[in-house]
Amino acid sequence: MNASIVPPVRPSLGEQPVEGAVTRAARQPRRLRFRLLPDVKLITWLFSLATRAVLLAILLGVFGFLTLFAYFLVGRTWSMPVVLSAGHEQVIKAQHDWMDTNLKLADIEGRLHGLRRQLLETENSLEIARIAVAAEVNTIRTEAKQNDLEIKSIENTTAKAIAARTDAANLLLRIARLPDPEENFERRLVNRARFLTDMLARTDLGIKVAALDASLAENATHRTALEERRDSLRSAQAIMQGKSGEGLSAPELDDVKTWNQAVLSLRIGTDEVQRLRQELEKLDALRTEMLDSLRPLAASPLLKAARMPAVVIFVPYGNATTYKPGQPLYHCRLWLALCSSIGTIGPLVDGETTSSHPYFHSVSRGSFYTVELTGNTQAAEDSLLFSAPPLLF
Repeated sequence: MNASIVPPVRPSLGEQPVEGAVTRAARQPRRLRFRLLPDVKLITWLFSLATRAVLLAILLGVFGFLTLFAYFLVGRTWSMPVVLSAGHEQVIKAQHDWMDTNLKLADIEGRLHGLRRQLLETENSLEIARIAVAAEVNTIRTEAKQNDLEIKSIENTTAKAIAARTDAANLLLRIARLPDPEENFERRLVNRARFLTDMLARTDLGIKVAALDASLAENATHRTALEERRDSLRSAQAIMQGKSGEGLSAPELDDVKTWNQAVLSLRIGTDEVQRLRQELEKLDALRTEMLDSLRPLAASPLLKAARMPAVVIFVPYGNATTYKPGQPLYHCRLWLALCSSIGTIGPLVDGETTSSHPYFHSVSRGSFYTVELTGNTQAAEDSLLFSAPPLLF
């Protein structure tokens, strides 16, 4: 407020001042009089300045709103930081998947161990059956060879016996044509010693012929048995070669039964080994697949967040093309105008997740990416991050 000086009151022309009053007024010193009145011009200037400031703030707000609206309408470089902890839905799911996969892997390991043991036992049984089959075949083959040798030996023995009997019979016939020894002895044409020698020779030849006949009969019987055995062995060999055979004797019948049992075990064992190996291959492939799925899960921040909080970024599917591991990550201020690098983008985290859009508040589908923050981590956790400075979107 300004203080104004009030001028002295002058008398009008028709009035005559009183001399005493003038003298007193002249004697008294002049006093300044002030008044409190607003300066209209100053108030008007201040109001105009405030109005312009408010209007500028409104314009800047509208410009910022339109800038953010335009960026989120067409921009594809934004992402939202997410602090993962033990209670986060994705972390709980990752823990459940980790435990479930490990339980399944342990079950597969147990099944693999049981199948390997079963395969080893089956292979041992298969080898035993293979040895039994070969042993029976070799036994029949060896017995057939031995039988052939015995038949040949009997044939040789019989031929020699026939020749010896023929010689003895011929000699006996020639002796029979000679004069009767008894008559010669009675006539005293020969002495007693010669008589006894001739009689002994005749008796020996008769015994020899009888013995050869008995031997030939025995050889014939033995040969008949050997030939029957040969036929039985040949039938057994035919059966073992997959052909038809009849007339098996008791020993060959037992051998063929043993051989059939071994062949059946061999076939069943071969099929079982093939089945077990196929199942082992499938389980090995499944085990490898589970191990491959566990490796990224073990390195995932979702699993690490169960022990201590971890920062990741949510990237919608529409922005995924601008996010590549190893690229710099930016933090911006002043309506996306001032940006600075705050770290780098890490590997993609397997799995899908959803989050609310930071501007339109709609539900967006996307994935988590790991980050390696080197700047202000607190600012990175509280605001949007960008894969490129978004000044020009």
